[in-house]
Amino acid sequence: MKKHTSFKFTLPLFKFLKGYKRKDLLADTKAGANVALLDFPQGMAYAMIAGLPVNFGIYSSAIGSILGSSRFLMLGPTNASAVLLLSGFLSLNWPEASRIAAMPLLLLMIAAIMIAGALIRADIVIRYVSRSVVTGYVSAAAMLIIINQLRPALAIEAPRAATFWESLIAILQNINTFSPAALTLSAGTIVIALALKRWLKSIPYVAVTLGLATLATWFAKDHGYVLETLQAVPAGRWPISIPTFSLPQIHDLLGVAFAIAFLSLLESASIAKALASQAGDTVDIRQQMISMGVADAVNAIGSGMPVSGSLTRSTLNYNSGARSPISSLTSGIILVAGALLLGPIIGYIPKGALAIGDFARLAGERGIHVIIGGAMPEFMQVLTNTGVVEAMGPENIFPHTPENVTLSTRYALKRAQSLLGVSSADILLFGKKVDSSSLA
Repeated sequence: MKKHTSFKFTLPLFKFLKGYKRKDLLADTKAGANVALLDFPQGMAYAMIAGLPVNFGIYSSAIGSILGSSRFLMLGPTNASAVLLLSGFLSLNWPEASRIAAMPLLLLMIAAIMIAGALIRADIVIRYVSRSVVTGYVSAAAMLIIINQLRPALAIEAPRAATFWESLIAILQNINTFSPAALTLSAGTIVIALALKRWLKSIPYVAVTLGLATLATWFAKDHGYVLETLQAVPAGRWPISIPTFSLPQIHDLLGVAFAIAFLSLLESASIAKALASQAGDTVDIRQQMISMGVADAVNAIGSGMPVSGSLTRSTLNYNSGARSPISSLTSGIILVAGALLLGPIIGYIPKGALAIGDFARLAGERGIHVIIGGAMPEFMQVLTNTGVVEAMGPENIFPHTPENVTLSTRYALKRAQSLLGVSSADILLFGKKVDSSSLA
């Protein structure tokens, strides 16, 4: 007699609920609460990076967290996917209203690609992606985020641009429009954020910093200093978005959808595998693809943005002792409550504080030291007026020395060697390799 096998579908959460105990629930609740306190301001920041209203990031974080299926991966908007979304829309040269209207359709396309990819086992393609390619993209995305956040941080009236250099030129051309009050608030925000992160690691430093910046903005208004704030979200409302199907739009968005889907898969798989290996466990990448696809589909009608695996939130969740996807569900429930109850308060948060907070987080997490050598007097004036000298540290900026053009390079090299703790380095000057000892 022929034996038939049947396909049995079970929700991933059911696997973790076997033998689930009260202590596990307490651990998951604590981890979920920790992540939610970071996720709320991060979601707003990533929406700003993508050129969308901040509530898109909050809704996406909530939906992604609720539909997450792993204790190793927290879903929601990320900096890399936000940059790719912004670049994709800017390359199409669409105005903001058109971008917002197209989001539901784009999300459905990404969802379809994700779910179809899981069914045909497309996750195997990530094995052939070089690590240097990923590192290069993430580094470039970080630079683009930083330059784009300088506009709200300094209240500079400059148009958005798709590339780093176009953004830098636009900012420099409009540098005279910067606000001293915004510069003061941004500098204070980054100092507080870095100080809290270093000396009070147990508290949610991003949320606390934003709270203090909001209070400072409120008091500044009473003294005649008006700073631009975020748009408030009505309490108790969650707008529904309806996808509009258009063949020309589908054609225009297809490349963007595939790029975001591939990046989300790559980003999520690397994070989940790294954390699972630390715990001596395994992770089902195909299941994660389905979870992301479903989350994107729900975001299409829930006024959200694309989700991916977040390194910072996933690491925080794991280090906080998460035992199951209940931690992600807990975080999502807290975010839903925050979105519905705290919406009007968002209108008091200054844009500069949110922008510079993300800048501080990126620099701190990556341990990046930027050294500028050979800076001309005009450029030094721009760096000083915009607060970049203070943010980077004067010890990392070396002005041009007309009496000896290599002197500034020598000082910059010695500073780099001091930071790296090495006595030599590979250097290229005008395309030719030189001995670092000749400059040191």
